[in-house]
Amino acid sequence: MKVKAWLLIILTYIFTFLTPVLAAFFLLADDVYKSESKGGFLFYLILTIVSIVFATYITRVVNKQKANHFKTIFKAGLFYGIMWLMLSLLDYVTFNIEQLDLVIYISMGGYFIGALTKSLAVHKYYDYVRELGVF
Repeated sequence: MKVKAWLLIILTYIFTFLTPVLAAFFLLADDVYKSESKGGFLFYLILTIVSIVFATYITRVVNKQKANHFKTIFKAGLFYGIMWLMLSLLDYVTFNIEQLDLVIYISMGGYFIGALTKSLAVHKYYDYVRELGVF
């Protein structure tokens, strides 16, 4: 039972967070890495947005802990990571709206599938998922 519940939890996070990153990479940044030109702003933008959402979820879990060294180091690392990503975004300025539309649609699809797996996990393993507090 626990293995199936964890499988659904992992699938939820993969579809929710990894789908937009992979779509953005293959549709927006793949050509940038193959050529020598500077670009890929949209890839980094989407990566930043997904990272911030993921960091928010992780931060909620860490904030529930009592004060300790890990919590302090994690919060400092999160702050510097976000600042670094914002500075990196300033270096890249290219737009490709058609590709961005496709990335958004793929991201919406990934989120929908993630919501379905989340719903299934909560429906089948409600007590265990609630005990874990992952959703």
